[in-house]
Amino acid sequence: MQNNVRTIIPSHNQIRTEVVTTYQQLLHAYAIRSICFMEEHGVKAQQTFDGNDYQSTHMIVYAGDEPIGALRIRWFKDFAKIERLAFREAYRNADVLKAFACFVFDHIARKGYDKIIGHAQPKYARLWRIILGFKKAEGKAPVYFDGHPEPYIELVKELTPPLNAISASTDAAVLFRTEGFWDKPSEFEWPPSWPQDRPRISSAFMKPANTSTAVDFSRTYMKQVVAIHQAMFEKLLFDEDAAVSLDLAELFHDAGTTYLQISERINERCLSQQSLQD
Repeated sequence: MQNNVRTIIPSHNQIRTEVVTTYQQLLHAYAIRSICFMEEHGVKAQQTFDGNDYQSTHMIVYAGDEPIGALRIRWFKDFAKIERLAFREAYRNADVLKAFACFVFDHIARKGYDKIIGHAQPKYARLWRIILGFKKAEGKAPVYFDGHPEPYIELVKELTPPLNAISASTDAAVLFRTEGFWDKPSEFEWPPSWPQDRPRISSAFMKPANTSTAVDFSRTYMKQVVAIHQAMFEKLLFDEDAAVSLDLAELFHDAGTTYLQISERINERCLSQQSLQD
């Protein structure tokens, strides 16, 4: 049974392009690179895995659940450099390559970069120019490597960053999110609709010197908790579109638990300080 011809188009739901965010995905990317670079082209392991992987963003493409292609991106001052592009032989298809490339280009542009640089041997450089829109870099001499009979030609592609490109003015919450998932609030964030000026409980903690200090400290702490509860109720009472989501319900539950913990803490400290005074 022949397995070297596959009909795959970008719109087919079996193609899935992803930013590598898990160790399993990274192992898949390494496996593809090992097959293509080491086994197929005889590149030495020390060059195939050159120490730059830990400074890179890795991308991978799947056909169903099968990893079929990968590359890495390294980031410099005013350009991104794509490297180690590899596709398993049975899946080398212009449509798949373009689908993967568009995903990579969009990711790079979203990070605010307007230029991509890559290096490829002549036969692949021609493919990059025809299919992916690269141009040969002007004034740059080819690069030669030991064990590679053909030179590597430098190629350049210009991008137009989108209006929502990540920048210093991007909302702080976005900067905490997982690479490539900037539009998806993480499970650790407050609900996206929560007001920006929401009250927060201070993380500062000071050990009280006496009973009066303990009561004053806990009273201040409790006022902050009450302020949060009040903001929650106002949102539900006056925001017509508000709904009690699971996250909001959990916040109510946590705040209620905090009330009990604070009262127990006040009682314990008061008794402790009273014992010392006696």
